[in-house]
Amino acid sequence: MNKLQKALQLNAWFSGVSGIMLIALNQQIANLFETTNTTVFWVTGIALLFFAGTIIYEIKNQRPIAVLWIIAQDFIWVIGSIVLITFDPFEISKEGNITIATIAFMVLLMGINQSKALVQIDDEDKKKHFEFERVIKAGKHSVWKVISDVGNYDKVAPNIDEVKIVSGEFRGMVRSCRQGNDTWSET
Repeated sequence: MNKLQKALQLNAWFSGVSGIMLIALNQQIANLFETTNTTVFWVTGIALLFFAGTIIYEIKNQRPIAVLWIIAQDFIWVIGSIVLITFDPFEISKEGNITIATIAFMVLLMGINQSKALVQIDDEDKKKHFEFERVIKAGKHSVWKVISDVGNYDKVAPNIDEVKIVSGEFRGMVRSCRQGNDTWSET
């Protein structure tokens, strides 16, 4: 799992748990915020569960524009929290404002972490580089035999449906890969 996947996984976990808590504990949270309106909490909880689902989808796909949209939504959350605390239009309790500020700070850190991880995928040639790690019980010779068979990655990589060697061999070889409807070339 690369850094971007780990950063997204943390966000998905945090958003999902927060969503469940807002739904399950909406009355207690409303009491903490000193309001009788519980609707805002369970609606926000549902939205967070949907958000967590979209993040989980992108953990596998890692489409840069979609990840950028996730990051933007995190920063919008932070800005919205700052506006809510600053102007206090709903007369939220001090404990409620502290809760909002704490969560906004955590979301800000996740947004920054995801941004750094997304930027690190680009190298100096502006090509995307992904790293994956998996520990397996096999000898180096057996593993190298599978890894070096680059024309058959689709047989061992669950996220690749089809591989075709386009040109060349060894260093500089070009292959075409397909996952669902998405295709790309790799050198």
